[in-house]
Amino acid sequence: MVVKGDEMRLHVRILILPALLLLGIALGCGTSSSPTPKPLVTDVYAAGFEVNDANLNLAKYWKNGTAVTLDPTGLGSIANSIAVSGNDVYVVGQQAKGPHDAAMLWKNGTPIPLSDGTNYAFATSVAVAGSDVYVAGYQYNAPPNPTLNQTGYWKNGVFTSLPDFGLGSRANSIFISGPDVYVAGSVRKTTGSWTSDSAVYWKNGTLVELTDGFNESIPYALYVNGGDVYVGAYFVQRNAPDGVATYWKNGTAVSLTNPNGAIAVSSLTVAGTSVYATGNIGNRLGVLWQDGVPQPLAPDANSVLATNQLVVLGSDVYVGGAYVNSTGNVVASVWKNGQVTPLTDGKNFASAFALTVVQH
Repeated sequence: MVVKGDEMRLHVRILILPALLLLGIALGCGTSSSPTPKPLVTDVYAAGFEVNDANLNLAKYWKNGTAVTLDPTGLGSIANSIAVSGNDVYVVGQQAKGPHDAAMLWKNGTPIPLSDGTNYAFATSVAVAGSDVYVAGYQYNAPPNPTLNQTGYWKNGVFTSLPDFGLGSRANSIFISGPDVYVAGSVRKTTGSWTSDSAVYWKNGTLVELTDGFNESIPYALYVNGGDVYVGAYFVQRNAPDGVATYWKNGTAVSLTNPNGAIAVSSLTVAGTSVYATGNIGNRLGVLWQDGVPQPLAPDANSVLATNQLVVLGSDVYVGGAYVNSTGNVVASVWKNGQVTPLTDGKNFASAFALTVVQH
């Protein structure tokens, strides 16, 4: 039998225990809060070349503005494309090897020849998918018969030829989408009495024509977004004085300029619902287009020489290229949201042809 005093003590104990439990929970939350997440680091890689004091091009890449020279021989080289996968940096281009240029892949600065220098060979674009490294390019016979004879891509160093019409072709860009390999470039084609470069892309080795060969067209840019294939190019109608910056979406042409001296669409990408492209107008003025609307990267038409590869990351837009500084020298550069950052000091001619941006 519980006496009245014991009953009171039991009632008080029941009220106090929940309060102590709540206090313990509150104290525990205060002592085991999750750590503050570290902010993301953004690394900007650009690749291209700088002329040395012997007036030879030297392939380089820049990571956040710090240069890495890829050609210690100093015999002449150019970097055309760059990709980063994990801790590995892949750069492709060409390097003098004997009397001819050899296609070259550099992995973390170590050269890996893709050709032996017997014929001229050029590595134009690199893409990495898992452990596989794909490099687009082309080779042609040395003089006195410098006919383009082989275009295609290397997968882990093994070359795969792509079909053309027997008159020569060039592969300028490569994109991997799932199991599919896309390559964009041009093929020589005869239409009537006219022979010209015709814009094409290959999907898993199957040739897809974008033009009829009557007009001159050379693609330089390729992007695949879901089921949509975008190809950017230089396009000039026969007998026209100037080219038109053009891209195709699933085979339908979109003109970004009137015939007013546009050189080419050198790069394009899709972010959200917007299509971004870069190129040049009048051989000098570098332009960024967003959904067809041009955005000059400098107010002075003499200040920008070239705009090349384009990367959109979140709300930031990066463009690699070169500009002419106040003393008339050409400086390799990167633009971020329209603001230019020089990569070289302007003493020697330099340009950034390729760009990739990595967050980690």
